[in-house]
Amino acid sequence: MLNKEVIVIGAGLGGLFSAALLSKEGMKVTVIEKNRKPGGGMQSYNRKGAVFDTDMHVITSMFEGGSVYRLCRYLGILNDICIENVADGISDKIYVAEDNSVYNISAGREGFMQSLLHYFPDEEHDICAYVKALDAITDEMDLFLLRNSRQNVFVQNADFFMPVDQFISKYIHNLKLRRLLAYMNVLYAGDCRVTPAYLHAVIAVLLQKGVSRFKGGTYRFVEVLVRFIQAHGGTVITGEGVSDIIVEGDKVKYVKTDAGRVLSADAYISSIHPAVLLDLLSDRFAVSKSYYAQLQGTEDSCSAFILNIKLKKDSFPYMRYSSYYFESYESVWSANRKGAITKFMFLTPPVQDQGEYAHTLCITVPMDWNEVVAWENSTIGKRSKSYYEWKDKVAETVLSKMERLFPFFREVIALVDTASPLTIRDHTGVRHGAMCGYKKDVNNFITSHLPVRTRLSNLLLTGQNVNIHGFCGVILTSLQTCEEILGTNYIIEKLHVEG
Repeated sequence: MLNKEVIVIGAGLGGLFSAALLSKEGMKVTVIEKNRKPGGGMQSYNRKGAVFDTDMHVITSMFEGGSVYRLCRYLGILNDICIENVADGISDKIYVAEDNSVYNISAGREGFMQSLLHYFPDEEHDICAYVKALDAITDEMDLFLLRNSRQNVFVQNADFFMPVDQFISKYIHNLKLRRLLAYMNVLYAGDCRVTPAYLHAVIAVLLQKGVSRFKGGTYRFVEVLVRFIQAHGGTVITGEGVSDIIVEGDKVKYVKTDAGRVLSADAYISSIHPAVLLDLLSDRFAVSKSYYAQLQGTEDSCSAFILNIKLKKDSFPYMRYSSYYFESYESVWSANRKGAITKFMFLTPPVQDQGEYAHTLCITVPMDWNEVVAWENSTIGKRSKSYYEWKDKVAETVLSKMERLFPFFREVIALVDTASPLTIRDHTGVRHGAMCGYKKDVNNFITSHLPVRTRLSNLLLTGQNVNIHGFCGVILTSLQTCEEILGTNYIIEKLHVEG
């Protein structure tokens, strides 16, 4: 086992964490990334002295005892990670313009429940039932709990694959509370009609357990993983994508890169979009025509329009919580279409020596790819005037709504840098700039719970399109992918010994 060689295609979080786990187990790992910098959605960039993250602002499961915390401890990288935990006080703030309401949601399971009871004192029975239902769903998930995988055990919980709006309605009868509890769909690109309840449950439980943020930019975590891989004999190649994957029989024989390199290994892991991966295969239908057609044709989750704002010095308070804006209670589930911005999320990322005032503020506006389809064939620096006029209009709409919450807001802005779904696609290589990979759909089992194994015996999948997206979800999927090579429960058993 220790002599195995593994090639990882794509240096996003899933690819890098998989490479780190396998490197620790003595395997020779080569990561190939087409972009100049590794990290995928965890890249950071600098504009006039301000550091902005491209994505992944909210991280979960990094508290002591959390699943990701335990895996980072297993790798021995905890001391290299600089994070801020939100263990007490407000974890989320929800603004609803319809009635000028502000809801403060406290951290922790009890804090979450007590916050809701404060605003809805007559709904104690429903709130308790809802929280218990969340726990019951996540208790079905061995990987989520780092529990030994049970073979041939099927999900018993009837709520698991229920559409999320039906799930919430099953336990919550107050319409206003029902819609309020869906506020976190901004984090998982939820669609009330088709998103499975398990995705909502996982996000809700993770938020209750505690939220963290990287200090000084998410890219620092990427650098930690790259250094770890290299220190353990691995290689991370950047600026050189895989151009061809040569298939022979039921296996990948070797890969070719843009630079003409030919690389082979015992196993291959792909963290890029499955539809993009399949088009690289020398025999696209080696995985079966139906599988190919389904993965190519499945809809992606929505993307986002992002405003990264540099703030004037000592002008805007640092907020340890995430904030959510909704035009109305009904708009909690609605999409932002044709300039009608009805919901977004915003927060102030921490710097290394964070004090009373924020340095930057990030606003994430969920946005459908169709909003930019008119310019989809353009590239960075070569877009039309109409595109930039559209971007300015969207930014102006969002800033006007921020002024409703903070009348002085424009006065504290030093710089606004915007990114559209096109920007995200071009910088990260993610199809349609999707925030959460494939759209999880209760009517499409294969993409609501895409297996890490493919029809090719030595080709595995990882990343945000498999199982659950987000910081915790992608890292846990990396563990699952690696255990297909190392053996079922191989690392989990070691974690149990460590405690």
